[in-house]
Amino acid sequence: MRPATPALPLPAAVSARLLAPADAAALAALRLAVLGGARDETAALGQQIAARDRNLMAGAFGPDDSLLAACAVHWADPHPAVAHKALLWGLVVVPEWRRLGLARAVTQLALEQAFARGARRVNLQVYLPNAAAVALYRSLGFEAWGTEPEALWAEGRFQDCLNMSLASPHAASR
Repeated sequence: MRPATPALPLPAAVSARLLAPADAAALAALRLAVLGGARDETAALGQQIAARDRNLMAGAFGPDDSLLAACAVHWADPHPAVAHKALLWGLVVVPEWRRLGLARAVTQLALEQAFARGARRVNLQVYLPNAAAVALYRSLGFEAWGTEPEALWAEGRFQDCLNMSLASPHAASR
């Protein structure tokens, strides 16, 4: 595993922190603005944020306290055989704030918290093509371990999915 590229300093007056249930509406609005769609996810996201035993969400907030970027970590199964694994998902950044280090900042915060909470490994999936996301995750130390063909049907076509994984820096060697 390669060492992670150090974080860039965030732009002035931008801060990163874990989300609280009160941030659910801002997260739903961010996801709607960036990803599109028509359904209101506020209630569901609020429940996910509140379920701190299985989820954590990190966000970057702008000078006016608006949510500019976010990502989440989810532990899908508490069974001891697989409880060591978590899933990083939902990285979104307001387009005008991209390429300023916000994606890296929220992802690193989420990873630090996941490893501090006992995750031994964090996995993710990137829908292809998405060279910027793959480059970000590789720079954070994620390694690709396989591609799922036709993993998603979106916008009238199938997209493949690249599976990536990152071991905790604290995990002992096998």
